[in-house]
Amino acid sequence: MALLSSFYLKSERGGSQTLAAAAAPRTRGNDSKRNLSEKKIDVYEIFCLGGGSGDWNATQNSERDLFMVRRENGRWHIVRDWLRSIYEVRSGYHARLPLDDTRPFWERYALMSYWIRPEQDRGLLNTIFWPSDPAWALGDWRGVKLLRGLLRHPRRHVRLAACLAVPSDQDECVNTFSRAEWESVRDDGVLPREPYKWDANRERYSRDAFDRSLFGESLPPADLRYASMDRVRIFTTINHPTLRREFCRKFMAKFPNDTDNGCPADKTPPATIVTENGDVPLLGNWR
Repeated sequence: MALLSSFYLKSERGGSQTLAAAAAPRTRGNDSKRNLSEKKIDVYEIFCLGGGSGDWNATQNSERDLFMVRRENGRWHIVRDWLRSIYEVRSGYHARLPLDDTRPFWERYALMSYWIRPEQDRGLLNTIFWPSDPAWALGDWRGVKLLRGLLRHPRRHVRLAACLAVPSDQDECVNTFSRAEWESVRDDGVLPREPYKWDANRERYSRDAFDRSLFGESLPPADLRYASMDRVRIFTTINHPTLRREFCRKFMAKFPNDTDNGCPADKTPPATIVTENGDVPLLGNWR
């Protein structure tokens, strides 16, 4: 099985500008990386027509995609034909990935999906983009901070897209847009977002999930996503002032030396943006 390396191809396929990452075979002790630039390449893929449905690896004209491919008998072949191995890139054109080759490829790829520069216009697919982290390289907390950074982006449609992508209990952004602005997302086939409606059941569920996660108690399978420190930190920026104060008090009592969180509860939730050097804190205006 070939391992994924940072090996990139730009090509024109059916009118689409694509970005491809090739899984080049590696042997033990040989971690060399190769770069290849071609105007056009042929990529071979087998589509399964029985026993399942869906656009597993479907691509459309005028979109930018990341291909995971490997060389087989002199031909580039998709690394897998059943599960998805072609990922749409909706954050615009990038000449390179953030960070350098010493960092894991999937971390760099995930950061790229949040990398939308202030001057960037050409190359954005449409109003709505969805951050992509297929290998879960960033985790919940880094992802939420990056979305909050995009909530301060100078372009309105980027802010709208980020607000659509934040978790429902982190949605302090919803009321910052007018009804007309929310209606504009319908052009992309997306329903406008409504504010998260808190009630007694949701408050009780959040308290229960936070306490079990904070104190390491067993969690049901449906709530395994709460079982990491990443998720505990997200509770410290929850969009419920009373719960946030309660969670911050408990969090800081257990982790008094932790500095990467949303406490104290009256401060603006932390935000980051992506640069060539990775995700960095956004302390003032977008830059």
